[in-house]
Amino acid sequence: MITVHLMKQIISSWQQRLLDLKDRFIKYQTQKYIFLLSIIAVIVYFAVYLLYSFCQYPQLILNQASLYGEQSQNLKDFEIEGKGIRSTSSDPWIEYHLDQPVKIKVIELDISGVSEKELKGEIFDTDTWNSVTYHVKNGKLHVFFHDRENLEKENLRFDLVESSSTYLEVAQITINSRYGLFCRVLKYMLLSMIYLSIYETVLFILYDYIKNNSAGFKRKKVASLICIAAPFAFMTDLLYLILFRSVRDSLMFRMYLLILISMLMLIVHMENSRKESIILEFTGVFLSACLSVGIAEILSGIEYNFENPGALLLNILLAMLPALILYCIIRNVKWAITVSHVLIFIIAVINHYFYQFRGNPLELSDFLLVGTALTVIGNYEFKISQELFFCLIFEFCVIYCVMSADRKTVKRSGFLVSLSLSCLILLMGTLYTPPVSYWNMVATTQSYGYISSFVAYAKHDMIHRKPAGYSRENVFNVLEQYEFKQENQMTEEYPNIIVIMNESFADLPETYGFATAEDGMPFIHSLTENTIKGTVLTSVFGGSTANTEYEFLTGNTMAFLSEGNVPYVQFVKSEQESLVHDLNVLGYQTIAFHPCAAGNYNRNKVYPLLGFEKFITEEDELLHTENLRTYMSDQTDFLNLIDIYERRDRTRPFFLFNVTMQNHGGYSHYKSEVDVTVIPESEKLRSAQLLEYLSLIRTTDSAFQTLVEYFEKEDARTMILMFGDHQPGLDTGIYDDMLQIGEPALSERSELSYITPFVLWTNYDLESEDNILTSPNYLRTMLLEQAKIPFSSYDRFLSACQKKYPAINCMGYYDASGSFHPAEDLLESYGMLWEYWLLQYANMFDRSIWK
Repeated sequence: MITVHLMKQIISSWQQRLLDLKDRFIKYQTQKYIFLLSIIAVIVYFAVYLLYSFCQYPQLILNQASLYGEQSQNLKDFEIEGKGIRSTSSDPWIEYHLDQPVKIKVIELDISGVSEKELKGEIFDTDTWNSVTYHVKNGKLHVFFHDRENLEKENLRFDLVESSSTYLEVAQITINSRYGLFCRVLKYMLLSMIYLSIYETVLFILYDYIKNNSAGFKRKKVASLICIAAPFAFMTDLLYLILFRSVRDSLMFRMYLLILISMLMLIVHMENSRKESIILEFTGVFLSACLSVGIAEILSGIEYNFENPGALLLNILLAMLPALILYCIIRNVKWAITVSHVLIFIIAVINHYFYQFRGNPLELSDFLLVGTALTVIGNYEFKISQELFFCLIFEFCVIYCVMSADRKTVKRSGFLVSLSLSCLILLMGTLYTPPVSYWNMVATTQSYGYISSFVAYAKHDMIHRKPAGYSRENVFNVLEQYEFKQENQMTEEYPNIIVIMNESFADLPETYGFATAEDGMPFIHSLTENTIKGTVLTSVFGGSTANTEYEFLTGNTMAFLSEGNVPYVQFVKSEQESLVHDLNVLGYQTIAFHPCAAGNYNRNKVYPLLGFEKFITEEDELLHTENLRTYMSDQTDFLNLIDIYERRDRTRPFFLFNVTMQNHGGYSHYKSEVDVTVIPESEKLRSAQLLEYLSLIRTTDSAFQTLVEYFEKEDARTMILMFGDHQPGLDTGIYDDMLQIGEPALSERSELSYITPFVLWTNYDLESEDNILTSPNYLRTMLLEQAKIPFSSYDRFLSACQKKYPAINCMGYYDASGSFHPAEDLLESYGMLWEYWLLQYANMFDRSIWK
């Protein structure tokens, strides 16, 4: 009954307000004319903008013949069936290269024959790997790009469906379809008119409210100026959105905020009885949370895309939580809402600048960087953007509305309701976590909303498998047993060290035991002098390169971390014990080289924390730039490596860590993009993917030969270590065939997918070894031992642990007898493995121990 009475009161109040508004529009002719002139200005503006779009974005039509290629070579995991194509895997695509770079705003897909529902597709710009998703359905689909930079695109990839055995007919694809551009402009024009109507209506109401409740000429004059300035503010804001932002999402959030602020103004000034006060108070909390979500999304720079309504509700509930908890503690509804709202607003503002400077949304773990941020904050330029100015105005409006309400203390019934809702939301937040991705945090945030994603990433970041019995005393007791001894200090000159972590480098014929007509790694297999060779047991397959890299550089293992953890993104927020720091102490010049984007896996942030003095990437001026497929070839990479070496500081020993790119995934499914030089004897294994991959490894072997031959002639003592980060991401069927036909190197089948080779070579005398089984976390210790470099306490421990447990990864570990133990035994074991876990946890999360 209370709810019905309240609704009647709200409806009656709004009816009266609408009638008053009508009278005021008639009375105040200036407001009416401003409104009409604004509508006309919007229509004229969008008409001009449509003509501009037609000139700026040329139309290109791709029919089936040009789209598929003359011999269907553009199709990957699609087979032609009748007039259409059918997907043969869950990740099919069409690659298309435009004759010349073109600015793209919309792509029209003319699709038919699809019988399944709830399918998604994606279109990539493979030069930047920006992408846009869409729902697959029959008819003409318009997919819009929203690049702020408005970059020209040349290479496209159409992931038409994300499902296997799906049939569809693609009549044609039209880039910058005239009809699509017209629909886009028309949609934005209608949205803008709605936005204009709400925008000016709210401001006119505010004008009347101030005028009728303010004494003095000056205040009334200010109200009039606000009303007159409204359309100009609107046009400026709209122009900014069209030129620099995604208009649809930005306008929707602005309308969302305007409507909510109007409702909040109505509720807080509504007269009510005691029975109705609890309902109104919680309605105020809910509306305040909705406003917090809207402001957080506008400031995030990557607004929620409205494709998942459930995620929006979760964001609102999470935004309500701090207000409800404060509601229980301080028993004052006004201050509970205000403090909660200001808290979320502050986080949103920090995220606003953080996203501008780093390109990723703010996480809870990033607050660990506060000390570092304060030291470099002067290097950044902080400007009040249009979004921030817009949201600041709304923030003041919210605080004014809440604090002017005549409600103070929470009654007992309100306290119980607040406590119950808080517990319910906490339970929901505990049980439900969006499937966030650390590979593309921007896309995740856009799909699930900023507040929801912030909480989800926080949950992931706080999942630290802490060893039982962990204490600083126990850590110091372990370290004391392996205390660094000065008598091991070496007097002769340290060798130069070059470490190459080769992308997707694996010896599949050796690992899976199948024969090829030609040796795929003839040079590496022929090395017998001054060489140590063997296999590395990694913790990743087909991707997550940075995890293998992290294990090698730090000596830590992914075995003690949770599935899905990416330490470079989640945990390396301050200096960590690393091989690089140890070499810096010994006077080494330390350089990292990766011929790709510096920001991949946060390397540009992580490498300085691990101790690297310099990081060279594709963004630097490199002497050699030749590519194989779309990545820098290993031959070119190693030539650049030699160039970096020749320009080194010759007064210091030299350390270079190189992460290559040549063998990265994206192998052709129909025709190899490289000359086929390695062919399996079994016809069943002669798929285009495997032929291309094996031939790529053959070029890596040849490039490594060039590198070794160069350093054979060098007088300076040099050590080169090369190992693979993971096996390639080939189709599952290929691995099934290799297992069926070959004779695997390991009896433990679960470990086969994690084996890659390593080779350590020196241009000076070294006792050769072969068939060594190890893991990335131990490779650094092996490197130091062979270079006769003194061990740190941590390395002394790792060396001892390696003798007892020579290989360890996320699946389990091998003991000295060669027996394999699953991961469950690892986490339940005590002794040296437990000590390893203690030291790693201290290194990652208790840095004061290592200072």
